[in-house]
Amino acid sequence: MKHWLNELREELQQHDKVVLVTVALIRGSTPREAGAHMIVSDHGFKGTIGGGNLEFKAIDQARDLLSDGDNATLYQDYPLGPALGQCCGGVASLLFETVKATDPWVQQASEGMVTVSSLSGEQTRQVYNSALENVENLLPAKVRVVAGNISEPTELMEEEGYFLERVEDSRIPLYLYGAGHVAHALVSMLVNLPFKVTWIDNRSNIFGTDCPSDVDTKVVENQEDMAYAAPNGAFHLVMTHDHGIDLEITHAVLAENRFGYIGVIGSDTKRARFERRLNARGIDRVVLEKLNSPIGIPEITGKQPGEVALSVAAEMTILYQQIAEEMNETINEADGTVSRMPKQGE
Repeated sequence: MKHWLNELREELQQHDKVVLVTVALIRGSTPREAGAHMIVSDHGFKGTIGGGNLEFKAIDQARDLLSDGDNATLYQDYPLGPALGQCCGGVASLLFETVKATDPWVQQASEGMVTVSSLSGEQTRQVYNSALENVENLLPAKVRVVAGNISEPTELMEEEGYFLERVEDSRIPLYLYGAGHVAHALVSMLVNLPFKVTWIDNRSNIFGTDCPSDVDTKVVENQEDMAYAAPNGAFHLVMTHDHGIDLEITHAVLAENRFGYIGVIGSDTKRARFERRLNARGIDRVVLEKLNSPIGIPEITGKQPGEVALSVAAEMTILYQQIAEEMNETINEADGTVSRMPKQGE
């Protein structure tokens, strides 16, 4: 799944201008969270703010804005009940911003920075940076304080007329080792899920010409070296063409013991053999219990590459959602609120 900023930059290579639709605030039950994005051009759209009538109305509104001028902006509430026929019942506040490739913030924004949007469209979105005097002069003092200390991904300052958003990549790093039939089927699914995929093999020209552009491919002689370089909490899926290579990668991941998940393709027999060999190499039994093998959900039993890939993708989705739910529960406990994210289109 591409980061919305990368999607925006790609769309602006094809179109003179587009409309960036952002969920700025949610109240009650809504199909997407604050910070969800959709990019609308004259002939199409990328991303989603939840589907259903909300999305259809937003696309129509965005297309109208495209003809209203280069800096057209709109901030509007959308009740999802009787007005739109969606049973969520909540309210989504959407920010529509006309964006051109020449707008400075499009190229200036990067991971960790904060962007500031004017709800009235008095100026284009800005990248907050205390070192940039021109931006300092554009923003009220109260907005600058919040921008410099923002702790949440988004912050709506409705009374002041500004929407603040931290540029961050919330995808989980996922390292996929091996480029065989299952991996080829799997990678096309993973790119549509909340994972930042690094695809690794020791053979050149193995990834194919149709490899998704958002996947980082690595040809590495000793694939276990990538395990040592992976960030804390990364997911690791091991499915190379060689059991010996699988063992070396698995040993490296377990020895580091910094992973969020590790799964190795194979049978119960392969797992038992790996456990004996890894234990003999000094991997503690407690750590070995974190090894997932066979991988995938048990309800999908087919052995075709596409079936195995679907099973694994389902397991990855379940794990990601568990992490997201735990994070939401932590946030809700901190601020005393309770929220629910219904399925798209509800």
